[in-house]
Amino acid sequence: MSGRLVARNVSLLTVAQVVSLLAGLGTTMILARALGPEGFGILGFGMALIGYFHMAATFGSDSWGAREISRDRGQAGPIAGLILGPRLVMAGLSYLALIALALMIAPDPTTRTVVLIQGLTLLSTVLLLDYAFQGVERMEINALRQSAQALAAMVGVALMVHGPHDVVLAASLQVGVALLVAALSHAFGRRIFSGFRLVYDLSAWKTLMVRSAPFALIVLMGSIYNSVDIIMLEYMTDKTEVGHYVAAYRVALLSMIPHGILFMAIYPALSRAAGDKPAMRVWARRNAAILMATGLPISVFGVAYPEAILGFLFGESFLPASATLRLLMLNVGVLHLRVAFDAPLTAWNRERRHAAVMVLTAVLNVGLNLWLIPDYGMEGAAIATLFSQFAALALFAVVHLRAAGGLPGLTLLKGLAAAVLAFAAASWVGVLGAGWSEIVLLIVGGCAVSVVFYPVALFLRLITWSEISQIFNR
Repeated sequence: MSGRLVARNVSLLTVAQVVSLLAGLGTTMILARALGPEGFGILGFGMALIGYFHMAATFGSDSWGAREISRDRGQAGPIAGLILGPRLVMAGLSYLALIALALMIAPDPTTRTVVLIQGLTLLSTVLLLDYAFQGVERMEINALRQSAQALAAMVGVALMVHGPHDVVLAASLQVGVALLVAALSHAFGRRIFSGFRLVYDLSAWKTLMVRSAPFALIVLMGSIYNSVDIIMLEYMTDKTEVGHYVAAYRVALLSMIPHGILFMAIYPALSRAAGDKPAMRVWARRNAAILMATGLPISVFGVAYPEAILGFLFGESFLPASATLRLLMLNVGVLHLRVAFDAPLTAWNRERRHAAVMVLTAVLNVGLNLWLIPDYGMEGAAIATLFSQFAALALFAVVHLRAAGGLPGLTLLKGLAAAVLAFAAASWVGVLGAGWSEIVLLIVGGCAVSVVFYPVALFLRLITWSEISQIFNR
């Protein structure tokens, strides 16, 4: 992949993700304020539960498909056609299982209805061809889909969701938008990918499932990190606390979007470097540098100003989640350190080792949640996530070292040094602006973090202008 193509992909996805981030924040603000902590918690619980059924429907085929297509773009159509069949079957079976589960475990009729409505997004997930567009580096299509879906959802909830009684309507609007946009994206993919036809071949389906199984396990374990705590809180605490945690979790989730932008754009280059250890180390260092430059300032900002963020976005009723948000934003920083080690592994055909680490640390996360939630509630869930993240960071460093013959350790240390100084500046602004309004504090604090972090990062040569030029302009 040429540097200019990386730059184009990053630029397109950046625009899309900025739009998606702003629209997502708008949607989250509207829903949280209109539905209140309890209604917002119902939506969050449903999304967390549905996530596991989405994984069953796709079964890791997204990651496998993107990797294989990036190595042979001419096979995009046949690969997409092969993937579609098993996904349709698995989606149908998953929705039947969801119906049975919802009837058994949903705590009330409203929650049951919301879960079953949200489950219809299984079809949209099956139809999406983001992995194929990523593999052929047509990022503008993914960018347009993401932006359109986020904007349409925001407009819909703004016009139609007005109070706690609209929780079912809110779920229906979001699902309807997702289905419509996925159908349009799928139709476009069928037009541009030659050889795209549904494959009815049980032997080929079995081979695909075997090859994508490690990816499926990785995604499953990642979801345990991200959402099992919401499900456990639903049964171990009250709905209001679940709503508070979901609000803090949504903020942390949105802050991870820049990582998604860059990894989608750089993944094909990482994939092509597989087997060439010097090239693997070069791209791993570049990946780490960009992760530090995008993720750590966001983490610092969130750790410094959780009360102002929650108050501005959701209102005073969500301020009890301030300590939880601080822990989750610290986790965002650790996550970006971890991703510098683990993200390249699937591109380098190390998905089985990646999956093994994810299983170990996901089990640790569940155990910590069971131990900490009864006594510490949502703060205990956040602590469990953070400790599990540190364990994953250490284990992935070992796997990465064996795969590439080196670690981007110095790059990470430079990023951490800049982050420490940026946090000191943010803390000083927090003291100075104790009486300021939330929006003023967030604007001034954000400027302080940026003004300190990026000059320090450039001074320490976290990533140099000449390397940026090599990545994006050659």
